[in-house]
This record gives sequence, structure tokens and C-alpha cells, in this order.
Amino acid sequence: MEGMHLDCMMGAPERVFHRCATVLLNDEEIPKDGDIVLERMFNESLIQMGSLGETVLGMIESRFSLFFFKNQNLYINRFC
Repeated sequence: MEGMHLDCMMGAPERVFHRCATVLLNDEEIPKDGDIVLERMFNESLIQMGSLGETVLGMIESRFSLFFFKNQNLYINRFC
């Protein structure tokens, strides 16, 4: 898309999760809106994978117009 920028972030899953406004679940984008059940499912999955000795990384991406890059507060608060 012309005039759009792709921004990506990779890191600790719990830190990445808390920066997102939405999550992708079963190919559907769902707003987090402080959903306790969604956060509990995320934490349980993270604990399960970690207990198996797996290395878990969080990855997110978002497309932004130049407007979001000019307004740093919007950029930080609306990552994905």
C-alpha cells in the first residue's frame, strides 16, 4: 500500500501482548478490550509452551500511515 509503513516488533510474548489492541485468533482479528478470558488463554498457552522447554517469542506487525509516525503518542499506544 502506497503511503503506508510496516512496523514489526519481536520480543518477550507477555510484553508484546500488552502492546496490542487486537489479537488474531482463528484467522479473526479480535479487540482485546481488557478481556480477562483472552488474557488467561494467552498466559496458559505461554506457560504450557514454556514448561515443555520451548523458546517462545512474540511477534507483531502493523501498518501505519505517516500520520501515526508524526504523532508519537498514537504510535506507541496503537501498535497493532
